[in-house]
Amino acid sequence: MITAHNYRDIPCDNTDCSYIGYSHKNLTYHKIRFHGHGKKPTEFAHHTCPYSTCKVSFQFQTMLQRHLDVHENRVLSCNYCQFRNVVSVHMHKHLMDHFKIKNFICDICSSKFSTKHMFARHLRNVHGTDDFECVDCKFTTEKLGLFQQHRKSCKERLKHSRIL
Repeated sequence: MITAHNYRDIPCDNTDCSYIGYSHKNLTYHKIRFHGHGKKPTEFAHHTCPYSTCKVSFQFQTMLQRHLDVHENRVLSCNYCQFRNVVSVHMHKHLMDHFKIKNFICDICSSKFSTKHMFARHLRNVHGTDDFECVDCKFTTEKLGLFQQHRKSCKERLKHSRIL
């Protein structure tokens, strides 16, 4: 994984942040999610980050703690590559991907998935029974994937935009 994905330690250069990314993609994602516009204070966000350079607030103390774990680089590390994350569920999924463990098998088409979420998304998108109808041309399909593909190229929808 290290050589295939060019993983290496890349520290965040923002003040008050000890986060160390494992790739440029990972560090860019961190900077956008963590140092970008951020979560704006709301009437429900009573837990404010104590770092003076950080202006985010959270509704729950647990969300603030996860945020502080990123600030202070208290992360879970993969023993096989440089992947790091503060969320244990994400680390579990990463390890399942590492070892190509796919415990969820579709009874309909025998496709295999490493997480329950990916399996549920497959069932909804590929084998769903709900009808999806285009509001512009009344195209109807049972498959979400086909519906989304149609919406990208629907001539009725596009003729009302600047794309055509």
